[in-house]
Amino acid sequence: MALHPHEFIRRWLIHILPKGFTRVRHYGFLASAARKSRLHIRLLLGELGEPAPKLPEPAPFTCQCCGGALTFLREIAPILFVRGSPLIA
Repeated sequence: MALHPHEFIRRWLIHILPKGFTRVRHYGFLASAARKSRLHIRLLLGELGEPAPKLPEPAPFTCQCCGGALTFLREIAPILFVRGSPLIA
């Protein structure tokens, strides 16, 4: 991808926070080590426990040529090499 120098600098500077700001995910009740604090806050709000994470649904594999859905049939075992000679696992 070719970018104009001004566009490259603009995209680079998006990742820099202004002076005095801190990254929220590292501090306070949003930090990964503050699980007890989050549970206490949820208890005060009337909720119990942390919610289950919402994972995106996996996209089906599609053919690069026609765009049709691909079906998984089986997994092929890897070929292991020991001292230069191939052995089938």
